[in-house]
Amino acid sequence: MISGWPAKYAMAFIAAQLPSFRATILSAAADADGAEGRLLDATKHLSDKFLIKCLWQHKGDVDKASVVALNFLRFRSSSGWEFEISPTRVDPHALRCGMHWLLRDRLGRAVMIFNPHYLDRSKCSVEKYQHMGMYLMEQATNCPEVQRRGAVLVFDCRQMPLSLLYQFNLEDVQRGTNMWQGAFPCRVRRVCILGLSHAAAGVVTSSLYVCLSRKMRSRVTVVPTTQVLATMLGEECLPDSLGGQRDNFNWQEVVDQHLAHGKPLI
Repeated sequence: MISGWPAKYAMAFIAAQLPSFRATILSAAADADGAEGRLLDATKHLSDKFLIKCLWQHKGDVDKASVVALNFLRFRSSSGWEFEISPTRVDPHALRCGMHWLLRDRLGRAVMIFNPHYLDRSKCSVEKYQHMGMYLMEQATNCPEVQRRGAVLVFDCRQMPLSLLYQFNLEDVQRGTNMWQGAFPCRVRRVCILGLSHAAAGVVTSSLYVCLSRKMRSRVTVVPTTQVLATMLGEECLPDSLGGQRDNFNWQEVVDQHLAHGKPLI
């Protein structure tokens, strides 16, 4: 609906939709409450900031955006996660270990890097890593430019043993799918899988395809080298470990500045 509009006009349109959007959510929650209990009561946790994210994801379509908002409430209520994740509730090891980084590409999109070889279940659970990743995406989508332009997910699998896939149980996989797909307002533009052999790429992509919608499956790209990734996203935006030319990138320093001074992560 708002594709191609100048940003200021699109933002004004989105803001004008908020009253009718909230009314639509309340009505849908009341209809569902007979079967689901306290969904209507949970709508009080939906801030205008969050609703704007939902509207951006679906280009101002109130009906589609309300589905995301209600699925978000269902997931957060059933998982016991906060409706807006506080940094004090994020596991410190998960946040600092390097499992996820946040960057920005040359188009202004958020880039979330997944470094799965840092996953260590002896230090914290898979759920805590997932909770941390969702905190990062909440922070990324607080940026209006990211709301408009979306995000790219990069799975850096160069150092990942295939045995790591078997550390995820069914509950972890279901949680990882449910927390993203149709339950959080982020316009995922591309999913890049870096550094897998042809055989391993087949295993990983097959696993992903089970969890992803047809639309999302079409956005999965196997990237053979860091040089190709840097060409796609911008050499100036990526650290040298990912084929880029960005100097002095240190994720722990980024986290320290964010926690101590409230500096945005991207």
